[in-house]
Amino acid sequence: MYQEIVTQAKAVGGVDILVDQIKKGAVAEATPKILVRGIVAGAAIGAGATKGWNLLKNKNKQRRATRSQGVVSEQELRSVIKNKTDDNETDNQSATYSHTEQPSKDDKDANRN
Repeated sequence: MYQEIVTQAKAVGGVDILVDQIKKGAVAEATPKILVRGIVAGAAIGAGATKGWNLLKNKNKQRRATRSQGVVSEQELRSVIKNKTDDNETDNQSATYSHTEQPSKDDKDANRN
């Protein structure tokens, strides 16, 4: 094997030239593999980035919808509380006697029993 290397080196013009040729051959052979790996890696990164972007977009849309629903719910709750408070005030006003009114005799008799 050593003899074959020496013979090839002599044929091409020296050991350095033979080593350079071997390097160029190795690079030429590896380049397509590296290129394919780069393309695959780039496609994977691109797909991941697209998926991540869509995920973020959907989460943002969901967050906005939730926030909007929260505002609507808050308004509805305030409206219900206000209406309930207004109803209670109306009931309290009609159920109580004014300071000048006196309960009737029938009311006094009903309270005694």
